[in-house]
Amino acid sequence: MTASPRRPIQTVLLAEPRGFCAGVEMAIKALAWMVRAFEPPVYCYHEIVHNRLVVERFKEQGVVFVDDVAKVPAGAPLMLSAHGSAPEVVDAARAEGRYVVNAVCPLVTKVHHEARVRARKGFTVLYVGRSRRHARSCARGDPARGAGRRPRPRARRSR
Repeated sequence: MTASPRRPIQTVLLAEPRGFCAGVEMAIKALAWMVRAFEPPVYCYHEIVHNRLVVERFKEQGVVFVDDVAKVPAGAPLMLSAHGSAPEVVDAARAEGRYVVNAVCPLVTKVHHEARVRARKGFTVLYVGRSRRHARSCARGDPARGAGRRPRPRARRSR
């Protein structure tokens, strides 16, 4: 038996939008449950995922996205996004009798845990990623409890 000759790839198709990771799927399902279970409005700290279509659909269903948990009324339902939230934000969210669903991705939780473990062992935790103001950056930087650092980006050179 002879092997068939390889044919070069002629076309690559990229699906738009692409799928979501398991953590994002879980967060979307949890917010959909909250929309059905609670009277509006349901609040969400930051956009639940980086997908305009998903966010707009939830806005149409009465979800209010906030960048400060202090803007959420006492006793209101509040979801914390899949990106993770700093420990102070989680504590503030739970204050005043809010019903809080923390939809943080399990992989983000693992990163938080590993940062704390390494910081306790004396390591400096170096975070390389999104801007300092991005929710994921803030959430990941805090678990190291002072041992975390983010490098400053270098100025881009024009070519």
